[in-house]
Amino acid sequence: RAFVLSDMGTGKTLAALWSADFVLRQFSGVRCLIVCPLSTMQRVWADAIFTHFLGKRTAVVLHGSAAKRRELLSQPSDFYIVNFDGLGVLSKELAARTDIRMAIVDECSAYRDRTTKRHKLARTLLARKDYLWMMTGTPTPNGPLDAYGMAKLVNNCNGESYYSYQDRTMHKVSMFKWVPKQGSHAAAMQMLQPAVRFSIEQCVDLPPLTVQQREVELSS
Repeated sequence: RAFVLSDMGTGKTLAALWSADFVLRQFSGVRCLIVCPLSTMQRVWADAIFTHFLGKRTAVVLHGSAAKRRELLSQPSDFYIVNFDGLGVLSKELAARTDIRMAIVDECSAYRDRTTKRHKLARTLLARKDYLWMMTGTPTPNGPLDAYGMAKLVNNCNGESYYSYQDRTMHKVSMFKWVPKQGSHAAAMQMLQPAVRFSIEQCVDLPPLTVQQREVELSS
């Protein structure tokens, strides 16, 4: 159970997939759920599994109508790839799958707000997994309070309440305005533990340009 907070382009996707492969080899019958934005389901995650495991591992993209998603989930596979809103569509089916013991969450900053329906669903379907890896290169873009919602899923915020964390990291300057206290960034990083983070500057052996293909539906 950990965070991967490395910069974009540092190889978070492959690091997570090869780590998942290691766990799958240790426990027969275990499956992995990948939760990611709709735009990266096929062109990033499914393509990476197909390219780097060369038929050794299988993946199913859970996309389409509700009936289609349920049909796809019923197929045996090592990896199931679903978008954030797709969790709600398949909530009952995923809750019943005891073999899916591992979850990888890409762009986990989608769970910054602990009060949303999306976050409450994640607490039920993701927070109880034996293995949970949450990845984002921008963990706290709006301030230290962003860390609380994500940490709630991984380490239960070490038992600290939201209001206690808010008082510890934020200063109230008016009825509706709070500003970060000095040292609040370090407090947020301490909340997001255990974690690993590499900057793009540390990965000097990577190519200067990374090309990705993404399918975007045209609007009217």
